[in-house]
Order: sequence, then C-alpha cells, then structure tokens
Amino acid sequence: MNALSLNNFSPLDPQSFSEESKMCPIFSRALESILKEVSDSIIPDLTHWQSPNFFGYFQANASTAGFLGEMLCTGLNVVGFNWIASPTAIELESIVMDWVGKMLMLPPSFLFSGGGGGVLNGVELSHSISMNPHKWLLTNMDCCCLWIKEPHLFVDSLSTAPEYLRNNASKSKMVIDYKDWQIALSRRFRAIKVWVVIRRHGLHNLMFHICNDVKLAKRFVAHAAKDPIFEVVVPRRFALVCFRLRPKQEGEGT
Repeated sequence: MNALSLNNFSPLDPQSFSEESKMCPIFSRALESILKEVSDSIIPDLTHWQSPNFFGYFQANASTAGFLGEMLCTGLNVVGFNWIASPTAIELESIVMDWVGKMLMLPPSFLFSGGGGGVLNGVELSHSISMNPHKWLLTNMDCCCLWIKEPHLFVDSLSTAPEYLRNNASKSKMVIDYKDWQIALSRRFRAIKVWVVIRRHGLHNLMFHICNDVKLAKRFVAHAAKDPIFEVVVPRRFALVCFRLRPKQEGEGT
C-alpha cells in the first residue's frame, strides 16, 4: 500500500469522489483488490492529520501505544453496556478514569476511589468535567473522558431497564452499568486504549510530552515575534499558538 504523503492535507473534490462511488458492489471482492483500491483511490486524497506539516486542529495525536489499544478495542469488539456483558471492560474503565482523574488532581468527589486533590482552579464548583485524551494524551481517536460529581443525577435521566437487560449484578447496585451514563446502548471498550497508553508511557513520560509541547510553543512564539511576515494574534495558551500572516500597513507594497 502506498504511503501517505507528508504534504497531503487538502481533500479531494467531492464531486469526483462521488462519481466513482455511485454503484454499490453486488458481488464480493478479494481483500487484496480492496486494499489496492484503498491505496489507489482513498489514500492519495486523505487529509494527513499525522503529518508534521499539518498545523490545523489537534494534529499528530496518535501513538504506537494508542494504535495498539485501538486494535485491541476493535479486535476484541466487546459491547460493555452493562457489567454482566463485559465485567473486565467496565472495571477497567473505572480504574482508568481514576488514573486520569488523579493525573489531573481532580477533587475526590469526581473519582470512584475517592483519591486526588485540586490543581484546577474552581474545579470543585463544577458538576462535570470533560477532556479528550485523543487531543493531547497520545490516544488515537476517539476517546473522551467525562467525570460527574453526582452520577445518580446522570443515571436518573438516562437509565433504562427493559426485561432483557435485567440481571442480578445490576440489581445488587454494587456494579456500574455504563448504558445508564449515555443515550446509546452499545459502548466500545475505549478504556483499553488509555490503559495501554498509560502502561506504555507512564505518568512521567506523559508529563514530559505535554511540557515539551508547551516549551516548543513558547519557542515558536519567540521566533514569530522576530518574523516580519507572521504575527501571533492572541496570547499563547499552553501549546496553542494562533498566528497569521502580518497584514500590510497602508502605503506598503504588495
């Protein structure tokens, strides 16, 4: 399969792609043929989010550990809507959420275990906190963490208990049924992605990764301040730098 060009970040003309895909395949095709079509027709026009030359949104967010976690998530293909459907998936999700919560030093009221602290100013006044590991924690898309201070309010709004989902574990109130924390019933085993990433890199290296990105952003701002072509338009926030071409002043040449 062809490699994705490092300079490929402009998607194709939608009309040209739709013309090629109007007919739904009737008969099966060999996997080799499908992969060749992916290589010839899809890869060349993909926007390459992992390219070091792509500066939009939150680029280069993947990692080898995140890819392995995604592969396990997809390959195992468990549907952890309640505890009895996949006990390990439910328990691991609770463990990983506490790991990340403690990394952020969230107040005890947001954690399953009751540990933690309070490094985010004003966080104790929040009812919920959300963050995306797929943006800055080396975890491949998609993965979002949500902490709820009073989960019972959440569950009361979203809980469903039809006959075919009732079981002794749920009735005991000793386990978590994550189907009651969302609108959809099905739930992917995303926790294993974060678990693999944290196991592989450890807290120390994840902290270094984030701090190094902030350091690089500061360095970029310093370079931009000396550049006559570009300017930083708002103060840097963490590793986020918003810059633009410096507008021409009245009387300047084109």
